[in-house]
Amino acid sequence: MDNATIVLEYPEALATLELSNLVTEQVRPRRLEVYGRDAQALACPFNPAGEHKPVLDLHTGGVDSGASGWRQYPASVEPFRGDIEEFAACIQGRKAPRFSAHHDLAVGHALIDIIGESHVDEEIA
Repeated sequence: MDNATIVLEYPEALATLELSNLVTEQVRPRRLEVYGRDAQALACPFNPAGEHKPVLDLHTGGVDSGASGWRQYPASVEPFRGDIEEFAACIQGRKAPRFSAHHDLAVGHALIDIIGESHVDEEIA
């Protein structure tokens, strides 16, 4: 999928996923944006590369707080280290995975269904 906008509707929330093939080589770093009723969070770059260091910008206090509501939190230099260490511990049998294989399969199916590429009639119970 090169360019897409996916809208997910929930009873009390709306999520929008936007993908673009125009975001390449970290020229314009990919970012994760989350907007809620009481706060907003921006993680940029989502995939750190080169000189771009991961940062989380968090705004709380609503509209009335204006620019003073923003706080910036630098992320770890090794943002995926914890995930890699947990993966290794699971493989080595020192830890159980946080999610079951059934959960992972259901998530995979949901993502494929969202983009309309599901050619599998299998139902996840």
